[in-house]
Amino acid sequence: MNLFKKRKRKSDMLEAVTSWEISPPSASVELFSCLNIVVPENSIMYFEDVYENKVKEVLKAISTDSKTIIHSGTLWPKPDVFHVPATDENYGKIQEIAENHFISVHFHILRNDVKVLEWYDAFDKDPMYISTIIDEERIKEFCEKLGLEYRKQNGL
Repeated sequence: MNLFKKRKRKSDMLEAVTSWEISPPSASVELFSCLNIVVPENSIMYFEDVYENKVKEVLKAISTDSKTIIHSGTLWPKPDVFHVPATDENYGKIQEIAENHFISVHFHILRNDVKVLEWYDAFDKDPMYISTIIDEERIKEFCEKLGLEYRKQNGL
């Protein structure tokens, strides 16, 4: 078995191409109250490496059958992955559980199997990356509401 097949390739990462680099929010609760500003309709939230059983229960209840696979941020052990429709109702459910629980190690948002938001080592100190298909006006509004900084970066 080749453990390196699942490694992140730079070409598959938003941070490797021109994208918006966003400073991490201090709390996940606020993030889910503002995601609708930057997330296009019909998007899917991708939660990887969920540890807490209560969080797994909530995500499983609102998950979809999407089988989109992205390069895993965790090689071993095989992480739990949940695909959740990005809707206001689901943002609210996740926001509620995020008040007292850690959500996931990695968090991404996809639309039509293309990454819109990428956040490896999410809900920590690493920046998130948002595709430049989202215009700067929306990025600015999102960041202002959350008290975050942003910049356009040209990739690795």
